[in-house]
Amino acid sequence: MASLATIQSYDPRAWAGAWEQARAEEASTPQRQTGGIGGLSKPVLLGGGVALAALLGVAAWSFSGSDTGEAAEFGDVTPEELQDALEEEPPLVTRTFRLSGVAELQSTLTASGFEPTLVQQLVTAASPYFSAGEQVRGTLDFVSGDGDSLRLSRLDLRKRDSSGVVMTMDGGELSVSPLSAQLSQQVFARTGRMDDVSIYTSLLKAEIPNALIDDFFDSLAFDFDFAREVESNDPFEVAYRQTVNEQGEPLGAPELVYASLTTPTRTANVYRFVDEDGEPAWFDTSGQNIRRALMRTPVDGARISSRFGMRHHPIYNRSRLHGGVDFAAPTGTDIFASGSGVIEVARWAPNSTRGNGSYIAIQHDNGYRTLYLHMHAFADGIAPGVRVEQGQVIGEVGSTGGSTGPHLHYEVHIDGEKMDPMTVQGSDERTTLTGDSLRQFESTRDEIDLARQLGVQGAT
Repeated sequence: MASLATIQSYDPRAWAGAWEQARAEEASTPQRQTGGIGGLSKPVLLGGGVALAALLGVAAWSFSGSDTGEAAEFGDVTPEELQDALEEEPPLVTRTFRLSGVAELQSTLTASGFEPTLVQQLVTAASPYFSAGEQVRGTLDFVSGDGDSLRLSRLDLRKRDSSGVVMTMDGGELSVSPLSAQLSQQVFARTGRMDDVSIYTSLLKAEIPNALIDDFFDSLAFDFDFAREVESNDPFEVAYRQTVNEQGEPLGAPELVYASLTTPTRTANVYRFVDEDGEPAWFDTSGQNIRRALMRTPVDGARISSRFGMRHHPIYNRSRLHGGVDFAAPTGTDIFASGSGVIEVARWAPNSTRGNGSYIAIQHDNGYRTLYLHMHAFADGIAPGVRVEQGQVIGEVGSTGGSTGPHLHYEVHIDGEKMDPMTVQGSDERTTLTGDSLRQFESTRDEIDLARQLGVQGAT
């Protein structure tokens, strides 16, 4: 910093002349251009100039207010203080940056003008807190030192979850402080109406995460036949819990906690709750488990192409009982076990052109039996004697055997008699929560309902 000679005068014009000389000397000193987090010298120069201009302004106002032409009273403002204004501490400069990995930290700090020894210290201290390729968000506080050097005040480095490390310089000593993750959970609510295309596109238009769409189907599978009951303009709502960082950015997978659907004939509202067995399940508003012995449909997003009953068979050209329901869907669409039970038959016949083709039969715990015909493929591990759970993927839709196109032929047998799958869901095995479990459920339900009203709610 250029020095300012002491001026034995109260005339501000004399002070300004001295300042102009000092500023000229400062300008004649070569300024080093820096890279990295650039633009460092200009803010430092501006800081001193602004401070001095403020003092000059006060002095000029006081001087012009004197009627006598004699020296006016200036209080504590002295020429020595003007000298101090030029030599005051340079202002603190803050820069923010993002790195694709901690490996970029060394080149960034070096290009910004820090001494190589300090850069190495900082990189060595920061590296243990970040994995390779992990994005780094940095905040750098520094001041201009003697000559071209920069003096570090604070370096804050964080991951997306806000964990990381803060490094500060105090008396030439580097202090390193780890930061814990700063995460919270929020409940987000979304509403919408079914469009003319599909349930899938309707949910996406409502900004519901793609990862929750299967869960939406599962949560309401016992209450609705999605293939024939849901119509355009039917309203729906979901609420899901999401972990977020300090900036409100989502981290990890969302979790569906509420689903609702209204059709012309019914409305269903279901809440996710971990029951006394430690397993998550879906309950209605009163705390009754929605699970029944059989799901209404064992394939998502399909349309019913043929119903149960007598019909003229398109291949055999005669009238006969159509002993199940056909769900038309693209080849490869997942097929689910409609209830828990043991695989009784898993007949693989990929080249057959008549009959059942490749099919699976499941013997259920309540004595019912379900069949899944014309399959394209079986899921891994599916074989006679293997136990499967309700909703488990057992294979894929196909067109093997006596089929005119890809579809699932689904049958339900009770005591050896074929029944209409659309009217049979099996014995009502639903249970209702009681005691402490019911009280805990009601608390969870009320928290979700409040979040739905607010649109977004921080979870406790």
